[in-house]
Amino acid sequence: MTASSAKSTLLFLAFSLFSTFSFSQVISMQTTGFAYQYMVDNYNWSNWTDFEPTQMPIVIDIDHEQIVIYSAETQIYNVMKAEGSSYDQDGDEFLSFYCVNEDGIACRIRLAMLNSQGGRYQFYVDFDDMRWVYNVYIVE
Repeated sequence: MTASSAKSTLLFLAFSLFSTFSFSQVISMQTTGFAYQYMVDNYNWSNWTDFEPTQMPIVIDIDHEQIVIYSAETQIYNVMKAEGSSYDQDGDEFLSFYCVNEDGIACRIRLAMLNSQGGRYQFYVDFDDMRWVYNVYIVE
């Protein structure tokens, strides 16, 4: 996929998920909570931790195909492929991106619109051995 078509796909998918927002090349979010889980062995994940309160910005920069989480240590993810959207059995919508972090490690970032929970949003970062989730809201 060329950079131009990846950008077009990313832009289309981001706006199809967040269709209620005004046109923009940057989507800004604010976190309100954070939880994580880790791989216990090759087949099992730990339970999710309880959510801890957080307040940090997350920025999806469509023009630069980059996602940045401004945590204590800034996390920078380059979007390599917009993988599309899907729905689960509850009607929740997930928008998935294959990404690489600044250390060159691949991960998947998923934006979730939880229709089954009043349309609230979550932001997932999934690595092979660990994953975390933020409760977020869109900053307009």
